[in-house]
Amino acid sequence: MTVLKSELEEGYLRKHELIKVHETLYWLKRLFENLGSTNEYYVQYDSLGFNPAKIYASREYHIRGVKLLYHGLMRSLNIATRCQE
Repeated sequence: MTVLKSELEEGYLRKHELIKVHETLYWLKRLFENLGSTNEYYVQYDSLGFNPAKIYASREYHIRGVKLLYHGLMRSLNIATRCQE
């Protein structure tokens, strides 16, 4: 997360690249939800109304959405890994 954090916050990604990352993570979230995985990060993301299609939203908006999705996906992957053992 440190590399991702620094790249996001220090502006290494252009806005359209950040939106693409947001969109990709969003679809991964949807995939995990369809498989029955949910967690507090997904709930918070949904309750705050984040959406990668809001292309005119600020960089900070998309950064916050990406961070929530990142943490949610890591939680889902951890749960999926434990279920396979």
